Amino acid sequence: MLKTHFSLLIAIFYIATSASAANIRPVAVPPTIPYAMGTTNAVQVPNADCRWQERFMAQLVENTKKKAFVLPNPEESKGHKLSFAAYHSTENTPANDGSPRWLELSGKLANGDLLVGEFSFLRETYSGSLQDCNTLSNLANDLADDVAQWLENPVSGIKIEAVMPVLKEDTIDPDVQNTCPLTRKFPEALADASDMTVQRTSQDIKAVEGKKLLLKAVSTRLLGGGVYKGDRWIKITGSLVENGHEIGNFIALRETARARAPCDNVKRLNAEISDDILKWLKKPTANAKLGNADETTTAEP
Repeated sequence: MLKTHFSLLIAIFYIATSASAANIRPVAVPPTIPYAMGTTNAVQVPNADCRWQERFMAQLVENTKKKAFVLPNPEESKGHKLSFAAYHSTENTPANDGSPRWLELSGKLANGDLLVGEFSFLRETYSGSLQDCNTLSNLANDLADDVAQWLENPVSGIKIEAVMPVLKEDTIDPDVQNTCPLTRKFPEALADASDMTVQRTSQDIKAVEGKKLLLKAVSTRLLGGGVYKGDRWIKITGSLVENGHEIGNFIALRETARARAPCDNVKRLNAEISDDILKWLKKPTANAKLGNADETTTAEP
Protein backbone atom coordinates (compact mmCIF):
# COMPACT_ATOMS: atom_id res chain seq x y z
CA MET A 1 0.00 0.00 0.00
CA LEU A 2 2.81 2.43 0.93
CA LYS A 3 4.59 1.58 -2.30
CA THR A 4 1.40 2.35 -4.27
CA HIS A 5 0.98 5.70 -2.52
CA PHE A 6 4.63 6.58 -3.12
CA SER A 7 4.29 5.74 -6.82
CA LEU A 8 1.17 7.88 -7.02
CA LEU A 9 2.96 10.84 -5.42
CA ILE A 10 5.84 10.48 -7.89
CA ALA A 11 3.37 10.45 -10.78
CA ILE A 12 1.59 13.56 -9.49
CA PHE A 13 4.91 15.36 -9.05
CA TYR A 14 5.96 14.43 -12.59
CA ILE A 15 2.66 15.66 -14.03
CA ALA A 16 2.89 18.95 -12.09
CA THR A 17 6.47 19.66 -13.13
CA SER A 18 5.71 18.80 -16.75
CA ALA A 19 2.46 20.80 -16.90
CA SER A 20 3.94 23.92 -18.47
CA ALA A 21 5.50 22.07 -21.38
CA ALA A 22 2.37 19.96 -21.84
CA ASN A 23 0.14 23.05 -21.97
CA ILE A 24 1.97 24.43 -24.99
CA ARG A 25 0.57 23.04 -28.21
CA PRO A 26 2.83 22.56 -31.25
CA VAL A 27 3.09 25.93 -32.96
CA ALA A 28 4.89 26.97 -36.15
CA VAL A 29 7.02 30.11 -36.01
CA PRO A 30 8.75 32.00 -38.86
CA PRO A 31 12.55 32.04 -39.23
CA THR A 32 12.64 35.87 -39.30
CA ILE A 33 10.60 38.73 -37.87
CA PRO A 34 9.67 41.78 -39.97
CA TYR A 35 10.27 45.24 -38.56
CA ALA A 36 7.01 47.11 -38.22
CA MET A 37 8.81 50.41 -37.66
CA GLY A 38 10.21 51.23 -41.07
CA THR A 39 13.42 53.22 -41.15
CA THR A 40 15.90 54.03 -43.90
CA ASN A 41 18.65 55.11 -41.51
CA ALA A 42 21.01 52.15 -41.15
CA VAL A 43 22.39 53.57 -37.91
CA GLN A 44 18.97 53.27 -36.29
CA VAL A 45 18.44 49.59 -37.15
CA PRO A 46 19.53 47.09 -34.45
CA ASN A 47 22.88 45.43 -35.08
CA ALA A 48 22.24 43.20 -38.12
CA ASP A 49 25.43 41.19 -37.55
CA CYS A 50 24.16 40.12 -34.14
CA ARG A 51 21.35 38.03 -35.70
CA TRP A 52 19.15 38.58 -32.67
CA GLN A 53 16.11 37.07 -34.39
CA GLU A 54 17.84 33.71 -34.77
CA ARG A 55 18.82 33.87 -31.10
CA PHE A 56 15.21 34.64 -30.19
CA MET A 57 13.87 31.70 -32.20
CA ALA A 58 16.45 29.29 -30.79
CA GLN A 59 15.61 30.37 -27.23
CA LEU A 60 11.86 30.10 -27.89
CA VAL A 61 12.25 26.57 -29.28
CA GLU A 62 14.33 25.60 -26.24
CA ASN A 63 11.95 27.19 -23.72
CA THR A 64 8.95 25.39 -25.20
CA LYS A 65 10.80 22.05 -25.38
CA LYS A 66 10.51 22.20 -29.18
CA LYS A 67 6.72 22.67 -29.12
CA ALA A 68 7.49 25.85 -31.03
CA PHE A 69 9.28 24.92 -34.25
CA VAL A 70 10.64 27.03 -37.07
CA LEU A 71 8.83 26.64 -40.39
CA PRO A 72 9.86 28.62 -43.50
CA ASN A 73 6.23 29.43 -44.35
CA PRO A 74 4.21 29.07 -41.11
CA GLU A 75 1.25 30.92 -42.64
CA GLU A 76 0.65 27.79 -44.70
CA SER A 77 0.33 25.65 -41.56
CA LYS A 78 -3.13 24.24 -40.89
CA GLY A 79 -2.37 24.02 -37.18
CA HIS A 80 -1.25 26.64 -34.66
CA LYS A 81 1.05 29.35 -35.95
CA LEU A 82 2.63 32.52 -34.59
CA SER A 83 3.15 35.74 -36.52
CA PHE A 84 5.36 38.57 -35.27
CA ALA A 85 6.22 42.21 -35.80
CA ALA A 86 9.24 43.92 -34.22
CA TYR A 87 9.47 47.49 -32.96
CA HIS A 88 12.57 49.17 -31.54
CA SER A 89 13.92 52.42 -30.19
CA THR A 90 15.76 54.39 -32.83
CA GLU A 91 18.26 56.42 -30.77
CA ASN A 92 21.86 55.67 -31.67
CA THR A 93 23.32 56.92 -28.37
CA PRO A 94 23.78 54.62 -25.35
CA ALA A 95 20.93 54.28 -22.88
CA ASN A 96 20.87 55.96 -19.48
CA ASP A 97 18.63 55.98 -16.40
CA GLY A 98 16.17 58.39 -17.96
CA SER A 99 16.23 57.09 -21.54
CA PRO A 100 16.32 53.32 -22.04
CA ARG A 101 16.73 51.43 -25.30
CA TRP A 102 14.04 48.90 -26.02
CA LEU A 103 12.89 46.08 -28.26
CA GLU A 104 9.24 45.07 -28.62
CA LEU A 105 7.53 42.09 -30.20
CA SER A 106 3.85 42.00 -30.96
CA GLY A 107 2.26 38.88 -32.30
CA LYS A 108 -0.79 36.76 -32.95
CA LEU A 109 -1.45 33.08 -32.36
CA ALA A 110 -3.86 31.50 -34.83
CA ASN A 111 -5.22 28.01 -35.26
CA GLY A 112 -5.82 27.78 -38.98
CA ASP A 113 -7.85 30.91 -39.69
CA LEU A 114 -9.08 31.26 -36.07
CA LEU A 115 -7.41 33.90 -33.88
CA VAL A 116 -6.47 32.40 -30.49
CA GLY A 117 -4.75 35.36 -28.82
CA GLU A 118 -2.57 38.44 -29.25
CA PHE A 119 0.36 39.87 -27.30
CA SER A 120 2.76 42.79 -27.05
CA PHE A 121 5.92 42.37 -25.00
CA LEU A 122 8.48 45.10 -24.56
CA ARG A 123 11.88 44.77 -22.92
CA GLU A 124 14.28 47.62 -22.27
CA THR A 125 17.80 48.22 -21.05
CA TYR A 126 19.12 51.23 -19.15
CA SER A 127 22.69 50.69 -20.32
CA GLY A 128 24.22 49.91 -23.71
CA SER A 129 22.56 50.35 -27.08
CA LEU A 130 20.89 48.24 -29.76
CA GLN A 131 24.22 48.22 -31.60
CA ASP A 132 25.71 46.24 -28.70
CA CYS A 133 25.23 42.52 -29.45
CA ASN A 134 25.23 41.50 -25.79
CA THR A 135 22.50 44.02 -25.01
CA LEU A 136 20.47 42.96 -28.04
CA SER A 137 20.88 39.25 -27.27
CA ASN A 138 19.76 39.73 -23.67
CA LEU A 139 16.63 41.57 -24.82
CA ALA A 140 15.90 38.81 -27.36
CA ASN A 141 16.29 36.10 -24.71
CA ASP A 142 13.98 37.94 -22.32
CA LEU A 143 11.36 38.30 -25.05
CA ALA A 144 11.65 34.58 -25.84
CA ASP A 145 10.96 33.86 -22.16
CA ASP A 146 7.89 36.14 -22.31
CA VAL A 147 6.45 34.51 -25.44
CA ALA A 148 7.08 30.98 -24.16
CA GLN A 149 5.30 31.79 -20.90
CA TRP A 150 2.41 33.44 -22.77
CA LEU A 151 1.95 30.33 -24.93
CA GLU A 152 0.98 28.43 -21.78
CA ASN A 153 -2.15 30.60 -21.61
CA PRO A 154 -2.39 32.55 -24.89
CA VAL A 155 -5.11 35.10 -24.21
CA SER A 156 -5.27 38.66 -25.51
CA GLY A 157 -4.00 40.97 -22.78
CA ILE A 158 -4.99 44.49 -21.80
CA LYS A 159 -2.67 46.90 -23.62
CA ILE A 160 -1.08 49.96 -22.00
CA GLU A 161 1.31 52.54 -23.40
CA ALA A 162 4.97 51.83 -22.68
CA VAL A 163 5.37 55.52 -21.86
CA MET A 164 2.49 56.91 -19.81
CA PRO A 165 1.35 60.40 -20.84
CA VAL A 166 1.13 63.18 -18.25
CA LEU A 167 -1.67 65.64 -17.66
CA LYS A 168 0.70 68.59 -17.24
CA GLU A 169 4.47 68.41 -17.54
CA ASP A 170 5.12 70.77 -14.62
CA THR A 171 3.17 68.58 -12.17
CA ILE A 172 5.64 65.66 -12.45
CA ASP A 173 8.97 66.03 -10.59
CA PRO A 174 11.43 66.82 -13.42
CA ASP A 175 14.53 65.82 -11.42
CA VAL A 176 13.01 62.43 -10.65
CA GLN A 177 11.98 61.94 -14.28
CA ASN A 178 15.62 62.28 -15.32
CA THR A 179 16.81 59.45 -13.07
CA CYS A 180 13.87 57.06 -12.59
CA PRO A 181 11.11 58.23 -14.94
CA LEU A 182 7.67 57.50 -13.55
CA THR A 183 6.22 57.63 -17.05
CA ARG A 184 8.19 54.49 -17.96
CA LYS A 185 8.61 52.88 -14.57
CA PHE A 186 4.93 52.72 -13.73
CA PRO A 187 3.76 50.91 -16.90
CA GLU A 188 6.69 48.51 -16.39
CA ALA A 189 5.70 47.86 -12.77
CA LEU A 190 2.03 47.32 -13.66
CA ALA A 191 2.82 44.90 -16.49
CA ASP A 192 5.34 42.96 -14.39
CA ALA A 193 2.85 42.56 -11.54
CA SER A 194 0.00 41.47 -13.80
CA ASP A 195 1.20 37.99 -14.79
CA MET A 196 0.88 39.00 -18.46
CA THR A 197 -2.74 40.15 -18.28
CA VAL A 198 -1.46 43.72 -18.84
CA GLN A 199 1.00 44.22 -21.70
CA ARG A 200 3.02 47.28 -22.71
CA THR A 201 3.21 48.52 -26.27
CA SER A 202 5.07 51.30 -28.07
CA GLN A 203 2.36 51.41 -30.72
CA ASP A 204 -0.18 54.22 -31.03
CA ILE A 205 -2.67 53.22 -28.33
CA LYS A 206 -5.51 54.87 -30.27
CA ALA A 207 -4.97 52.38 -33.12
CA VAL A 208 -4.67 49.34 -30.84
CA GLU A 209 -7.69 47.07 -31.05
CA GLY A 210 -9.28 45.06 -28.27
CA LYS A 211 -9.09 45.96 -24.58
CA LYS A 212 -6.77 48.75 -23.45
CA LEU A 213 -6.15 50.73 -20.29
CA LEU A 214 -5.56 54.44 -20.91
CA LEU A 215 -3.36 55.75 -18.10
CA LYS A 216 -2.33 59.30 -17.31
CA ALA A 217 0.02 60.67 -14.65
CA VAL A 218 -1.75 63.56 -12.92
CA SER A 219 0.80 64.68 -10.35
CA THR A 220 3.67 63.55 -8.14
CA ARG A 221 5.63 64.87 -5.23
CA LEU A 222 8.63 62.69 -4.56
CA LEU A 223 11.18 65.25 -3.36
CA GLY A 224 11.29 67.30 -0.21
CA GLY A 225 10.64 66.25 3.35
CA GLY A 226 8.26 66.57 6.26
CA VAL A 227 6.58 63.89 8.26
CA TYR A 228 2.92 64.70 7.75
CA LYS A 229 0.65 62.34 5.78
CA GLY A 230 0.69 62.86 2.06
CA ASP A 231 4.09 64.56 1.94
CA ARG A 232 5.04 62.40 -1.05
CA TRP A 233 2.56 60.98 -3.52
CA ILE A 234 1.74 59.69 -6.98
CA LYS A 235 -1.68 60.28 -8.56
CA ILE A 236 -2.76 58.48 -11.74
CA THR A 237 -6.02 58.21 -13.67
CA GLY A 238 -7.14 55.32 -15.84
CA SER A 239 -9.89 54.41 -18.26
CA LEU A 240 -10.55 50.82 -19.36
CA VAL A 241 -11.79 50.75 -22.96
CA GLU A 242 -12.83 47.93 -25.26
CA ASN A 243 -13.68 48.48 -28.91
CA GLY A 244 -14.26 52.18 -28.30
CA HIS A 245 -16.54 51.75 -25.27
CA GLU A 246 -15.45 52.69 -21.75
CA ILE A 247 -15.92 49.87 -19.25
CA GLY A 248 -14.80 51.78 -16.17
CA ASN A 249 -12.47 54.50 -14.88
CA PHE A 250 -10.59 55.44 -11.73
CA ILE A 251 -8.40 57.87 -9.85
CA ALA A 252 -5.54 56.14 -8.02
CA LEU A 253 -3.55 57.88 -5.30
CA ARG A 254 -0.86 56.54 -3.02
CA GLU A 255 0.90 58.61 -0.36
CA THR A 256 3.82 58.14 2.00
CA ALA A 257 5.38 60.24 4.74
CA ARG A 258 8.52 58.11 4.99
CA ALA A 259 11.81 59.77 4.12
CA ARG A 260 13.11 57.56 1.32
CA ALA A 261 15.19 58.44 -1.70
CA PRO A 262 12.96 59.64 -4.59
CA CYS A 263 13.57 56.55 -6.72
CA ASP A 264 12.76 54.32 -3.75
CA ASN A 265 9.47 56.18 -3.40
CA VAL A 266 8.77 55.67 -7.11
CA LYS A 267 9.33 51.92 -6.75
CA ARG A 268 7.27 51.59 -3.55
CA LEU A 269 4.32 53.71 -4.66
CA ASN A 270 4.30 52.14 -8.14
CA ALA A 271 3.98 48.70 -6.56
CA GLU A 272 1.09 49.84 -4.34
CA ILE A 273 -0.83 51.53 -7.15
CA SER A 274 -0.21 48.55 -9.46
CA ASP A 275 -1.77 46.27 -6.85
CA ASP A 276 -4.76 48.62 -6.53
CA ILE A 277 -5.33 48.70 -10.29
CA LEU A 278 -4.98 44.94 -10.76
CA LYS A 279 -7.63 44.35 -8.09
CA TRP A 280 -9.90 46.90 -9.81
CA LEU A 281 -9.41 45.24 -13.20
CA LYS A 282 -11.02 42.07 -11.85
CA LYS A 283 -14.26 44.04 -11.41
CA PRO A 284 -13.97 47.47 -13.04
CA THR A 285 -16.43 50.18 -12.04
CA ALA A 286 -17.05 53.80 -12.98
CA ASN A 287 -15.55 56.67 -10.97
CA ALA A 288 -13.59 54.37 -8.69
CA LYS A 289 -11.24 55.79 -6.05
CA LEU A 290 -8.21 53.56 -5.51
CA GLY A 291 -5.59 53.44 -2.76
CA ASN A 292 -5.57 56.64 -0.67
CA ALA A 293 -8.01 58.40 -2.99
CA ASP A 294 -11.39 59.36 -1.53
CA GLU A 295 -14.46 61.32 -2.61
CA THR A 296 -12.53 64.60 -2.34
CA THR A 297 -9.76 63.40 -4.70
CA THR A 298 -10.03 64.95 -8.14
CA ALA A 299 -8.36 64.22 -11.47
CA GLU A 300 -6.46 67.49 -11.20
CA PRO A 301 -2.91 68.14 -9.92
